[in-house]
Amino acid sequence: MDTHTEDRRRHPRLDVETSAWLLFPHEDAARVTTTVDLSQDGAQFSGVQPVDVDTHVLLNLQLDPGLRSLECKGSIRCCRAVDGGLYRYGVRFLDLLEDERGQLREYLAGIPTQTRLPHTPCHCTS
Repeated sequence: MDTHTEDRRRHPRLDVETSAWLLFPHEDAARVTTTVDLSQDGAQFSGVQPVDVDTHVLLNLQLDPGLRSLECKGSIRCCRAVDGGLYRYGVRFLDLLEDERGQLREYLAGIPTQTRLPHTPCHCTS
């Protein structure tokens, strides 16, 4: 385990599947996906295409079906290949307003504590 990375993680990641739309630069349509995990600082997603680290993305998280959504900018922090020809990539939220952070905290507070994940570093691909 990379304790340096663990020390930098301020909020626990929760094993929660939330619908999301991500719009990457130079793409005409948003990618529809779900979160693999979610924290107050970011989320991990799964997809069929690799993404470049440090790419900025616009994202929309559907916190409650048909009710609340959260829109913000994000930065790709890591990307790695996983089984089944898929990729996992981590996104750090960049511009959440305080009321949006409050919505996210409230949403995460409703997630059972047994869904808290141990830290597994996301090893970046080049």
